[in-house]
Amino acid sequence: RRGRGEVVRRCLATGYFSNVLRLMNDGQYYTIPVTGAGGDTRNGRRQKVKLNSQCILHGYSSPEYLFFDQTYDGTEGDIEARYCSAVELRWLEEQIPEQIWK
Repeated sequence: RRGRGEVVRRCLATGYFSNVLRLMNDGQYYTIPVTGAGGDTRNGRRQKVKLNSQCILHGYSSPEYLFFDQTYDGTEGDIEARYCSAVELRWLEEQIPEQIWK
């Protein structure tokens, strides 16, 4: 049985699927290019996004996938995400199977 928090995060991840970040081998989060028809990517490249120091996940855990709600230009010229939540790859694959998530 799914808890209320999981249900809400599943819904948000589905609605914000273009705002999903993936933790890469260098320890940084990057956007995932949105896949169009035939596997072509619409935005083409990954963009590095840092977690804001006020983000609840900053410094505590590093989930492989998360989604963000708001970004802004950080003080060091980086893009930073303020509101984030962990999501699971299987949720994304179930809800949006045509997207390439890796």
